[in-house]
Order: sequence, then structure tokens, then C-alpha cells
Amino acid sequence: MSLMKEGNVSNVLWKVAHVLAYLTILLHLVIGHHHLKKPTRAYHQGFLLMLTYLMLEGHMSLYTSCQSIRWKNGWTSEMTDSIYRQLTNEECFEQFRHFYHRNRTLDGTYMEDECPACPKSGGTRFIALDANFGLVRKQNAGTSVEGAKHGNKLFIDDEEVSSFVNTYQTDSGKEKEHSDCNQFQAGDSVRSKNKALRLDKTGVFGSACRHDFPCKFLNMEHGERYAYPVMMLKKLVEDKQDTSLVVSYDISCKLNAHLQKTNQTDILGNAKLVLPCWHAYGHNGSCQVSYSTRWVDGCGLVDGENMERIWSYARPFSHITKEMTPSHRIDLLTDALLHFSRRKYMNIVDAVKAREEKAQLMHQQAVHQLKDILEGNYSMDDVAGWKEDEKNRLKKTRSKTKMSWKEEYVSKLQIYQHMREQLAVTEDEISVLTISQHCESLEKELRAHEKKKQD
Repeated sequence: MSLMKEGNVSNVLWKVAHVLAYLTILLHLVIGHHHLKKPTRAYHQGFLLMLTYLMLEGHMSLYTSCQSIRWKNGWTSEMTDSIYRQLTNEECFEQFRHFYHRNRTLDGTYMEDECPACPKSGGTRFIALDANFGLVRKQNAGTSVEGAKHGNKLFIDDEEVSSFVNTYQTDSGKEKEHSDCNQFQAGDSVRSKNKALRLDKTGVFGSACRHDFPCKFLNMEHGERYAYPVMMLKKLVEDKQDTSLVVSYDISCKLNAHLQKTNQTDILGNAKLVLPCWHAYGHNGSCQVSYSTRWVDGCGLVDGENMERIWSYARPFSHITKEMTPSHRIDLLTDALLHFSRRKYMNIVDAVKAREEKAQLMHQQAVHQLKDILEGNYSMDDVAGWKEDEKNRLKKTRSKTKMSWKEEYVSKLQIYQHMREQLAVTEDEISVLTISQHCESLEKELRAHEKKKQD
């Protein structure tokens, strides 16, 4: 009665419902696995949580974590191996991670796979696309007894992807349009390596919003093909509702030409394609003024490099996921991406505030610079004319003429320097192998140029 007098009935009922739902999930997990009828050992939730965050935040495999705790606590090798086998053989660790996820999102107040800052109705959504060829899976890594516990929460079904890619009308990966445009051809550089390593999955293609929240992902079975970004675009257009869609991709110029050539203008009518800010500098002037986020109206300070930030977090999981079964790999990558989302969610207010302050500061600086310019008897029409003249000059930079010896040498030297910088910060062994091979090839070409010049 005292509870009713205090008006806390609804709160108590909510807590009871929460506990009952918690127990329902737990019982479902226990009853669904016959081997738990006669348990021989119990693990404290705090221990399992520590293992979970060592994996998600420290990129440590379960085996490495067990070994670390062994040396800290002085366990014997027999005890450590016994605990590791129980956590893996009976899917204890995977079940706990999934149970923890479901319990954390039980009340529906927090959606780990949805950005709270992106518009849900009206407005413009900015989405970044990119492929990662480090998150592979070996063919001999085993098969799955059952599907992924997360299902298709973030990853599109593999069968659906394979069906779309295998029946895609034209997918040579190369188009005549923009053939003189510089680009980053990661897919071409790993294709022969993937065959040699006998990979079941050659990488992951993903998407993320402007606030770095992961959106949709799919597994790749080939090098970089148009079918993968096209399928992702179709999925994004289906979910865009009544918002406008701006999509950044590192070869948007070629993808745009491909969609026009294959009469898929319906996609272009629902999504504007742009180049990420950093990748745009690898393209010629014509592509930059037509597609770069620094030139396209409405993009503001959006850099379009969101997937690069996600890959920097997700790439270190490759040494774990490449040896996993298909379902365990999907579950771990989904757990990792949801953990990344949670990190962004907890910091979203500070992040949006910092971006707003940066935008206001740059706006003030731009106003002062324009004021100084306009004091010299120039008008805004003159400024607009200068901008248009610069666009026209840059658009004329696309040329079919052959580069001079010096231009070609400097271009390759810049690419070589970039690849060496990437190699210095890359830890994934497959990515290291790919970049090293590319660097060796560039070194040979540079030496050939130098020898030719000396002769």
C-alpha cells in the first residue's frame, strides 16, 4: 500500500517486467542447449564481461585473454586450457555476449544500430561507403552448425548478396569513363592474393552515417566490383523514407558513370554521389569540382571519410575472425560494430557540439575574409564568378595526353610514399602483405624510371 500511496506502482511494475524479461532470455538460452542440464562449472558475470571488453576494446582473442589472466593469477596450464575449452566448445562465451546485448537493449530506450542525430523524417542523410579487404575468412576455418545469433541485424544475408552479385548484368570493374582519373584500386591489388590464400570471404563492404554510426554491411567474395556498392545503394534507397540521401564513395565518379551506362538512373534520382574529402585529392580536377564534398553544394564540412574511422577500429579483428566459422565471424563483427556505435552514442552530444563550434568558427573566418575582399571594390557576383572560373579551369584538366617523364615519376613517388605511410601503421598481416607487394612493384617502376633517365 505504501508503494501505491507514493505513486510508484508503474515504476515497480516496469522493474518486475524488466526482471521477468531478463529471466525469459536467460531461460531460453539455457533450455535451448541440452548440454547445460548438468553444469560442471559456473562463471561470474563480471569475469565474462571482462573477457568481452578485452575482446571488443582491446581486440584480444579469447585465447589471448585467458592466457593473460593465467599469468596474472598464476593459473596452471591445465586449468587455463580447461576454462578456454569450456568457453569455446559449448559456445558459452558467444551465448553470454548475445545475452548481454539483448539485456542491455531490453527496455527499447537505446537502439545500438540507429544514429540518434541523423534525421528520421525530412532533412538530408549523409552515408559513406567503403570496402575493407583485411576482414577476410579462410575456407578451411570450419562450417557453422547454426546461423548467426544476431541474424541480419547489420549484415545482409550472404545468399542474397551472392545471388545479386552473380546475376548482376555487367560488372567488369572497369569503365572507359574517367579512365584517366587517379583512383585507389584496392580490389584489383588483392584479387590474385585472395585466390592464393583460398579465402571464403575476401573482405567486408560497409556503410556508415555522417556521425560514424555503422549502417549496413555485406561480405564480399571477389575483388572490388560495382555490384557491391550498387546493392548497398539499393538497400539504402529502400530505407531512406522521406529523407534526401548523399552517398560518398572513393570512386563515385566511375560509379556514377556506370549507373548511367547501365540505365540505373532511378538510384541516381534518389541518391547524390560524392567523393570523400581526402580521397578526392587522388582524382583529377574535373572529378574534384564535380564530386568532392568540398565542392558539392549542401555538403558543408562533411568529409565523407566515416568508414575509414570504422575500419581503423574493426581492422584489428581480422586476426581473430579469419579463423572463425561463418556465424561466429558475423556475430563477433556485429558485436564489435555495435560496441563502436555505443562508444559514439555515449559521446554524441559532445561530438555534435564540437562540430557546431567548428562550423561557426569557420563561418566567422569566411565572413571576415569575404569582407576584406569586398572592401577592394569587388562584389559577391565577382566572387561567384571567380569560383565558376576555377571550376571551368579544373574541369579542363582531364586530358588524354601522356604525362611527361617527370609528371609520371612524381605521381608514382607520391603513391609510393602514401603506401609506405600506410604500411607503418598497419598491423593486419594480410593488409601488410598486400601493401608490401604494391610497394615492391612501385619501387621497381621508380628504379626503371631513374635508370631510363640516367641512360
